[in-house]
Amino acid sequence: MKKYAFCLSLCLILIASISITGTAWAQECEIEPMEGRIIIDFGYEPPGLCSPIELPDVNCLGQLDPVDVTPSIPAGTYDITLQSYDEHSSKPGQEQLNESYFLELRNAAGDMIVATNAIEDLPNENDNLIQLVNTNLAVGGDIDSLKPIHSCDGSKNCDDSPNSIVPVCVALDLIQEGTGRFTGGGHLITEEGFRVSLGLTIHCDLLLSNNLEVNWPDNKFHMTEHELTVDCLDSPDIMQHPPSAPLDTLIGVGTGRYNGQDGFTIEFTLIDDGEPGRKDMASLLIYETANPSNVVLNVPLQEMDGGNLQAHYDQPHKIK
Repeated sequence: MKKYAFCLSLCLILIASISITGTAWAQECEIEPMEGRIIIDFGYEPPGLCSPIELPDVNCLGQLDPVDVTPSIPAGTYDITLQSYDEHSSKPGQEQLNESYFLELRNAAGDMIVATNAIEDLPNENDNLIQLVNTNLAVGGDIDSLKPIHSCDGSKNCDDSPNSIVPVCVALDLIQEGTGRFTGGGHLITEEGFRVSLGLTIHCDLLLSNNLEVNWPDNKFHMTEHELTVDCLDSPDIMQHPPSAPLDTLIGVGTGRYNGQDGFTIEFTLIDDGEPGRKDMASLLIYETANPSNVVLNVPLQEMDGGNLQAHYDQPHKIK
């Protein structure tokens, strides 16, 4: 009987201790699931993040360990929603300022790809805040981890109170998949022995303006309309990086002006075969649109004689 009473007393003490110290588990993510939405629940426990970076009497830091993402979240353009938490309901009337954080989105090497905006200060009357912090955020590489950072950690002068805030979860809504583009230029040598120079910015999609200019002795061509991307390819046999990109080959068709005259078509292939560009390749075929047999330039696929073709993740832009 004494043993039972001792156990009961011990249990009551533990329950009281838990009530005093507060919840020892992560707050539940309350962001609504939607089709195509990626939600990452962080699983952090209170006290979460504090400011400044370290307080001698509080076990709370300005930056938390990154949360690994498996499988990786693909590059693209995203809307970002964050949730934050602090148990204000247990501290009525207490004013707590600067309870805010943002995320660093990181690649497999642990390098930051881009940072989100910070969620607003958690209102004193709320335990949770869910907020859309970014629209059309361009993420130029696959996301392998997410690192929460207190908004006062080096970004502004906050007071000396802990300002603890628990990062709960993040939702990423895909606006556009990560696509690619080519930039750069260089020189090609024709079978007749004359040099052809080209300069370009070409996207895999047709949403932004594309530019391709070709010059050779006494002639020039300017693409005014990128009509079709035949294919954007990422060959396992081509080591394109650095930088990382979702493609190494772009095949396209466009129309433009030959020596100032409209009505000409260009078919082109671009290959980025790594740095410093000596193995990059291109082909160009320019002909009269209404009379394809009237070819004004034909350069078969060959290594560049000089210059550099560079594949990239695309710039951010909305789907039309």
